[in-house]
Amino acid sequence: MSADEQVVARIAEILACSERYPWKTARYLSKKLCAQGLRIGPQDLENILLAHAKEPGRKIRYSFFPARKSLDLLWGHVDVVQDPSRLPDPHLESKFGDFERCDVPEDRVWCFLSHSFRDLPRVQEIYHDLRERGYGVWLAEAEVLTGMMIVKAVQEGLELCDHFVLYASKNSLGSRWVLKEGLQAIERWGMQVTVIVDGRDNGLIGLFGDWLEDNWRGSLEERVAELVEDVPPDPAATMLSDLLIAGLGSLPVERRRVALYPFPEEKSGTRFHTLEEVFSDPKKGGSGKYTES
Repeated sequence: MSADEQVVARIAEILACSERYPWKTARYLSKKLCAQGLRIGPQDLENILLAHAKEPGRKIRYSFFPARKSLDLLWGHVDVVQDPSRLPDPHLESKFGDFERCDVPEDRVWCFLSHSFRDLPRVQEIYHDLRERGYGVWLAEAEVLTGMMIVKAVQEGLELCDHFVLYASKNSLGSRWVLKEGLQAIERWGMQVTVIVDGRDNGLIGLFGDWLEDNWRGSLEERVAELVEDVPPDPAATMLSDLLIAGLGSLPVERRRVALYPFPEEKSGTRFHTLEEVFSDPKKGGSGKYTES
């Protein structure tokens, strides 16, 4: 058995006994190995595990969904974590490529784009659309680098931005990170809020239409539960959507707006806007500032 195979075997033993907390970071696993007399740094260990994860018949797999305190990969034993189909696709980074950090000057108008990792394909479209219009866009996949403390990075991003832009989906309604970002943006920074809703989802359109008009019909918890019932639970999040919407519900009317994307062929009412109406193009004479129509 080679040295690398010995490391993998030892890690597999550790992960196989981790049913309560099935996912571990390489940093944690490195400390466990050192305590057992096998010294290896987190980065070297990560490289060994990544090579192992590509092999057929592997005993260890990873989730690209990051650990809560950093963007470290999470590792688990295949017998413990079972089928990872309920996790975000671990190969999204190769499918959509790397995001470059936004190079728009800080004195321009910036948007904090809050979203669920599972919605990255649609969020990517919005990200590029806003950047093409001249806005600075803070997106976690671009701005938070591996090894950075994500909580600190998010705080700095919120402090930088003028607009809080939430991509609302069944996934983001169950995201702990979206909840934290939204409450921070509203309660601490007093930011303008634009919710971007999939224009093909009548359930979400109805929910946020009522939010605009302070017209909650029935139990908020029940309504959200109906919307997200087919969404698999997020292993690094808690279903706190009712608190998220309740937090947004406290926002004054003049600071809230809903943009439908894509916008339906038949306009659903004046309370909804297109992305173009909300974010006018500064390069074409628009101010890019939030104004109430």
